[in-house]
Amino acid sequence: MIVIVTPGDVPILASDTICESDSPLDLTTLQDPVFPNGTWTGSGVSGTTFDPTGQLGTNTLTFTPDGCGSAASTTVEVVSGAVPNLTSATVCSTDGDLNLNSLLDPLYP
Repeated sequence: MIVIVTPGDVPILASDTICESDSPLDLTTLQDPVFPNGTWTGSGVSGTTFDPTGQLGTNTLTFTPDGCGSAASTTVEVVSGAVPNLTSATVCSTDGDLNLNSLLDPLYP
């Protein structure tokens, strides 16, 4: 009897960029549909969700599919949820139109 062992296929995973203040990311949205079941691991991972709180920067996550597939890694970039600093204006009803773009933060055009 001859037994031939072949390596399992490797899932193709998507990556994502989210804000630190976002809700937890459903990691199944990053999975290869050919591998619907498996285990996610990495910092911020709980089950099939990734919590971006306190995870600023590039986070490498690993998905190990059930069965014969091989583990694959992807990244989730967590960026700061900075808030633009808008200016204000006082206008009278007799003034002309106010260009709202003049109130924007120059760092967030």
